[in-house]
Amino acid sequence: MHKIGIYNTADLLDRCRVDDITGCWLWAGHMDRGSLPKMWCPHRRTAVTAGHFLYALMNDGQAHAKDMTFAPMKCMNRQCVNSAHRRLVTLQK
Repeated sequence: MHKIGIYNTADLLDRCRVDDITGCWLWAGHMDRGSLPKMWCPHRRTAVTAGHFLYALMNDGQAHAKDMTFAPMKCMNRQCVNSAHRRLVTLQK
């Protein structure tokens, strides 16, 4: 049984299936209505999409900018949560 929330990369990988061909970390948990990985982020005390979660994880939980996210850019697989396959982007309002 998994603990609630993901605190580090090891916790994230525990909930993924790694694709040996593409290097994608395929999320095996909940997906939101837009088919994006959704996870509990203890740093924000709420459920967030993978992009927002990765931003918080890479910034030691200091994800204050709600307009920043890690968007899938390398593989374009919405289920992938590998931060190496994403880049930091500013969300358009």
